[in-house]
Amino acid sequence: MSEEDYVASDLAAIRESIADAFGDDGWEPDDSMSRAAWRAAQIEVTDPDSLLASQPFSGTHSIIDMTGVSATSAPHMVAPVPVEELDELFGTRRPAATTVAEAIENSALTGLERWRGRYVIGYDGDVPHAIYFVGYSGD
Repeated sequence: MSEEDYVASDLAAIRESIADAFGDDGWEPDDSMSRAAWRAAQIEVTDPDSLLASQPFSGTHSIIDMTGVSATSAPHMVAPVPVEELDELFGTRRPAATTVAEAIENSALTGLERWRGRYVIGYDGDVPHAIYFVGYSGD
């Protein structure tokens, strides 16, 4: 299907949906999202970057949607769990890896917002052992 055919079909479906829900008042939707969706569908997925590029509106619903690391919570970023929360949850700022894994399994790490991730470093004694990621990518 060509880009023009896809856009025409998508816009017709949008118009019909809006008319069914609110009546037909002649409103014309912008075609930019339809064009971006068609172009994204043309991307050959070969690696994490191309997968992310092929999902401009819905994301991949995976860690791939997190595009960087931030000192504090920010959209599409992973940030460390705040030290106050580490103190409250684990009683230490260097929790054992097994304790972090249990907290994740028991959903003890809360306060997560959509399109944001957090991480906790789990320790084996005084040695960093693993990095644990939690978060919500998408719905």
